[in-house]
Amino acid sequence: MGSKGKAARDRKPDAAFLRLSKLLAEGEFSRLVDASREVLRGNKQHHLAHKTLSAALLELGQVKPAIAALQLAVRKFPTDAELHNNLGIAYSLNLQWPSAMRSFAQALKIDPRNALTHKNLGLAYYRMHRWFDALAPLIRAIELYDGEFVEAVGLLALALEQADKLEEAKECIEELRGDNPDDRHYLSMLISVNLKLCDWRDCKELFARLHANIFDPRHAGGMCSPFTLFSLPGFSQAALRQATALFARQSLPPALLEPRAGDEAAPGASARNAVFDTIGNGSRKRPLRVAYLSADLRNHAVGLVVAEIIERHDRGDVFVIGYSLSVDDGSEIRKRLQSAFDKFEVVEGKDHFAIAEQMRADRIDLLVDLHGWTSLGRPDLLALRPAPVIANWLGYAGTLGHPRLADYIVGDPVVTPVESADDFTEVIAQLPRCYLPYDTTRAVGTPPSRESAGLPEKGFVFCSFNNVYKINPEVFDLWCRILAACPGSVLWLSVRRESARANLGREAELRGVAAERIIFAPSVAGHAEHLARISLADLALDPFPYNSHSTGLDTLWAGVPMVSLRGETFAGRVGASILEAATLSRLVAASVEEYFRIAVDMFEQPAALQACRQVVADGQARRNLAVFDMTGFTRDLEGLYRRMWQNHLDGRHQPILARGPALSGPAERSPEPEQRG
Repeated sequence: MGSKGKAARDRKPDAAFLRLSKLLAEGEFSRLVDASREVLRGNKQHHLAHKTLSAALLELGQVKPAIAALQLAVRKFPTDAELHNNLGIAYSLNLQWPSAMRSFAQALKIDPRNALTHKNLGLAYYRMHRWFDALAPLIRAIELYDGEFVEAVGLLALALEQADKLEEAKECIEELRGDNPDDRHYLSMLISVNLKLCDWRDCKELFARLHANIFDPRHAGGMCSPFTLFSLPGFSQAALRQATALFARQSLPPALLEPRAGDEAAPGASARNAVFDTIGNGSRKRPLRVAYLSADLRNHAVGLVVAEIIERHDRGDVFVIGYSLSVDDGSEIRKRLQSAFDKFEVVEGKDHFAIAEQMRADRIDLLVDLHGWTSLGRPDLLALRPAPVIANWLGYAGTLGHPRLADYIVGDPVVTPVESADDFTEVIAQLPRCYLPYDTTRAVGTPPSRESAGLPEKGFVFCSFNNVYKINPEVFDLWCRILAACPGSVLWLSVRRESARANLGREAELRGVAAERIIFAPSVAGHAEHLARISLADLALDPFPYNSHSTGLDTLWAGVPMVSLRGETFAGRVGASILEAATLSRLVAASVEEYFRIAVDMFEQPAALQACRQVVADGQARRNLAVFDMTGFTRDLEGLYRRMWQNHLDGRHQPILARGPALSGPAERSPEPEQRG
């Protein structure tokens, strides 16, 4: 998305034209700005001077002045496609993606065969998470380009993966790898797609190449998505921090990661006004203004688990705002969330600066980001620092990789132990119980028959309803060993794609397990039905190193215990956190062999399994577990928010550690939350 473009020549080259052309060719951008402005003072219609001024400003990183110059230029020369394209580039650099789309579209009306502009439009759609809209301009860019358009093919592969067109994405990635088999960006893209397809035929080689090259400066290519690394064995939390830091620097404009004019005041500024409202001659403590940012405030795992917490917030302590990066999906959970927040704003489709300004106008004290580097996240918005304090919680089990993106990472003593503090760019903020909430108002439907669920009438059922990309070959090796050691047992999975099902069947056969012992669950109408069918299973198997998160809580809520391996990373310790908060630490393994032994023991010792099931089997008993005590959880979360805010007022930036395990049982329960109008 280069900013110089090809300078169009005036009909009669003059001395100014020649001078400006020479400075542009020599890359003398500071002098070119001065020379362009000098020419325009004498001739406001000088076409080339408008172009060189804006191009030089962009090259110098002066994006806002470049936008102003280009806005003026396109008014004067509305049929110049290059000016419209460059304005789109400037908007893109300023994170004004909707405006960028309009400029690129206007440029293409004038010059519909410009491959670079088609690619720029595709990128703008991609950055706004409009995956399907990005496909057509990227394909057209590749068709029109004279040669191999590597950047457009790479963007197309990313858009295809997000649009769930995995086979097509794989074709693009394999083409890109071509003569660059060690390119870490392409390696991680291919691994990501292969995990979603359960295509592990080359995984050993691909994993080895990625481990060898990921931090090697001799190998070209961008960094790999840290989210992909969560599912791969062999990465410590320290390595994830290093990889994420590199990814953040490559993914965000450098200027965005530097302090900016207009940032929130330094900690401690206006402390009294920030905490108290004046009432006559006295004052009172006001509610903290907390905002949650997410595209998943809808029928999504995040929306489903967070709803009760929003409803239970003490309105005397917090005023809660929801910023939705998605449109209304018409679901019941969306309606419930809209009602639960004190204020609910749909900011989908708005550019990042507009959203940041809205947050500042809403006087947010603490912004809680529920996305991180997941596919719909907007870390670039966080870099604008739209609130004095920013916390990374719930949607992304890892560091964001740059201290500007978040001040705190919300965890607990298991997933974010104090000894791992250096492995996060955020400061650790620990909740005393499992950091994951749950919606305990959810009903569990009537269990179906095993036959209608596709299960054999008899036999032990192991299950894992996790996203398929969490199942890597090492995990499947262990699960097949467990099946082999437990005659008549089956493994029940949630895998929608037929090609992935076929691949898993083949992989089971390669490991000596009949393919028919891998059972695939069909889709069901709603979440109550899903919870009901989970209850048919005997024992859940947690994947690693990327554990069950909300899926693990679903499993326990349905009355089924789970065995988990305590890993080295945040994402790999969530299962342990859930089980310890459910008083089922006996099911947490310290090694692969111990995991195997626990699972087989549960199969061979019905009494031991029944004792574990009894912990989560009875609905009322479940509510007495710390993991499902949402009154206590909300109290703890609000206390954590207050301590973050007090640190800000005191000018401190230090860890907030749990004051006690708080795992023995719930606090005194308040009445069921009423939905807010």
